[in-house]
Amino acid sequence: MLAQRKVPFQEVEVETEASFDELQKVSGSMSVPVLTIGKVVQKGYEPATYQRLLDEAGFPKLAERK
Repeated sequence: MLAQRKVPFQEVEVETEASFDELQKVSGSMSVPVLTIGKVVQKGYEPATYQRLLDEAGFPKLAERK
C-alpha cells in the first residue's frame, strides 16, 4: 500500500533491545505494526485507517481499478 501510493517509508525490524525501546518510545506499546505519519501514530494494521491517514497527510491516492 505505501509503495503503491509512492509514500516514502522505512521498515524497522524489532529484534534488539534498542529497537524494542524505540518502539515503546514511538508507540507507547510493544505491539506491531505501527504506522507513524508526522505526529500521528496508528497501532495495528487497519487498511481503511491507513488510507484515511495518508489522504489527510496529502499523499497521492491510489488509482481506482476498473
